[in-house]
Amino acid sequence: MNFLRNAALTALLAAGTSAGAASYIGLYSPLIGVQYQQDLDPQSALRFGAGLPLGSVGGEASSLLLSGDAAYLYRLTAGTSTYVPYLGAGLGLTAFTGTNTTLIFNAGVLLGLEYHFTDRLNTAYEFGFGPAWSPESPTVLFAPSFRVGLNYRL
Repeated sequence: MNFLRNAALTALLAAGTSAGAASYIGLYSPLIGVQYQQDLDPQSALRFGAGLPLGSVGGEASSLLLSGDAAYLYRLTAGTSTYVPYLGAGLGLTAFTGTNTTLIFNAGVLLGLEYHFTDRLNTAYEFGFGPAWSPESPTVLFAPSFRVGLNYRL
């Protein structure tokens, strides 16, 4: 729990002091998504994403599924390594609009690996696990997640 507490405090304190740190924009899947990542220092970053999940989400022709997430990432190695493993913690929200609107909140721990093609271009492979909850249902589910992203350093 210290890791999560420290991650949250670091993110809050450093969010306004990241001038000069690297920024990235990118795309990710299994959603059709865009993301923005701001390095806080050489080992930590904040990432924000928004997307439209792929696949069928129901039989309604006028339905729409939107998602958004925020994550704190902590790189286990810093510097110019080609492979960079990281840990993280994230929060997300998914909204399904159809006949009724359904919200799903989720949280999770993350384990990922960045592969740097160049100093400006990298890809990331990420696995997550955590609870998901909807106000429409009293059940809390624990589920895995995955993400593959392509990032460009601004």
